[in-house]
Amino acid sequence: MKRITCVFILIVVCIVNVPAQLAAETSVIQNRQIDFKPKAEGTAKSVDYQWEFSMPGIDNKLIGDVVSSNYRLGEKNARLKDYVNDTYTSTEPITPGNPMTRIIIRKPAIFNAVKAIEKYYLSGIRKNEVSQNDAINDFSHVLHVAVAAASENSTSFEEALQVKRKDVRQLIGLFNQVKLRQM
Repeated sequence: MKRITCVFILIVVCIVNVPAQLAAETSVIQNRQIDFKPKAEGTAKSVDYQWEFSMPGIDNKLIGDVVSSNYRLGEKNARLKDYVNDTYTSTEPITPGNPMTRIIIRKPAIFNAVKAIEKYYLSGIRKNEVSQNDAINDFSHVLHVAVAAASENSTSFEEALQVKRKDVRQLIGLFNQVKLRQM
């Protein structure tokens, strides 16, 4: 009976503390929030860059040679996507002798945003909502930003991605607000 009471009290304390912590974190992030409203057609697009990352030189040897040529977002994007997957994920054994492995994701906000944007573009192409050339170009920029952000301090970018994670269009807008410097 004491254990049940202790567990109940612990759960209540956790339920009360978690929303308070989330509210505090959200208020800090909301000060940096950006609203993305579509501009009227025919007006010039002006981009206000919020973040700037250094783009490392990517050699085709690093990206890899074996790619399926039927990837809907282009062969170069398929190579970059594989490079991003290799950069952001690593596997390690759970215990020695156990065949199970654990996948560790570095910067999960960026990794999950890239996956969501890829899914959005693939479904948009399938439904004829997005032209294939536009999707290829836009997704290429997203992948380049992901590659650049892997080695940079990108905590504010990750926080913004985490806040906007439910709306893919806003995620794309956040990726478009990153300026890439060539090294």
